[in-house]
Amino acid sequence: MPNLRLQKNPSPVPSKEPMEWLASKLNLTRTLRPWMPDGYESYVRVLHPGFAVVPGTENGTPEVLVPWSTVCEWSGKPLNATSHIGDVMRREDGINWAEPGREGVAPPQGQMDSASLSRLLIHLTEETSTPDEIWMLIWTGYAGQPDTVGLPVEVSWFLRATGREYVLLRGSISSSPDSPQVMAFENPPTFWWPADRSWFVVCDIDASSTYVGGTDKLIQRILNDIELESFPAQLDDPYEGYYVAPASTSAVNPRIGFTTRLRHHSLFFRFRFGRRRRGSAIYQMKKNKFWK
Repeated sequence: MPNLRLQKNPSPVPSKEPMEWLASKLNLTRTLRPWMPDGYESYVRVLHPGFAVVPGTENGTPEVLVPWSTVCEWSGKPLNATSHIGDVMRREDGINWAEPGREGVAPPQGQMDSASLSRLLIHLTEETSTPDEIWMLIWTGYAGQPDTVGLPVEVSWFLRATGREYVLLRGSISSSPDSPQVMAFENPPTFWWPADRSWFVVCDIDASSTYVGGTDKLIQRILNDIELESFPAQLDDPYEGYYVAPASTSAVNPRIGFTTRLRHHSLFFRFRFGRRRRGSAIYQMKKNKFWK
């Protein structure tokens, strides 16, 4: 079976029409809803596998994929549809599976590994009539973005308020005779869907899992794939699962980098003490009581 890949076309998209249908689909909550349109029959959460460093390899290159269930066997934590990787990788004695000096490597954030993506694309291709017309929204903060990708497009005011802006690109699903690389993209898409909207995929830049919305048939195919570690998902599930902070440390999500936390803290203080113009993202957050 050939390796399937998601191919990006860096040419600018002349019209924003392919994504205008999303305007009223992403709703403000702390759940999956801000990231995934409603209206699909079913949803699934696909967990990105981590890696194990093979002893004796050059530069300690991670080569072996490790599912979350294996990490849970090591940490003694249960695994379910709302597990959080930060909790799963930490044992009760405080030792982290992916801390420096150990053989574990945390799952990639923002995209799954190339082999897992290829498996997912097999199922997605079966369920769309437009595999040659895939729309992608890619975060503008990635380094090395081509100048031709155009200006950021409006996805939702909520995402803009959290510092996330995206550019719209067109792509396709194609086969490749080459062996898959460890990671599929330098700048992965956060949102992507086919022109016929038969399914929708999202993986935030800080996420260690990918969510898919589609028909019951599609979601069941993904759940039945033994090469993909997945769970049924609901729109009201906490996005990326519940994080249980260690009792002896502050409740800071270890997956989120310093710059991202600084951006969120800045947004918080603007909300609490800054001007709140009617119609602005901060005003709307207050109106919807996003922070209490």
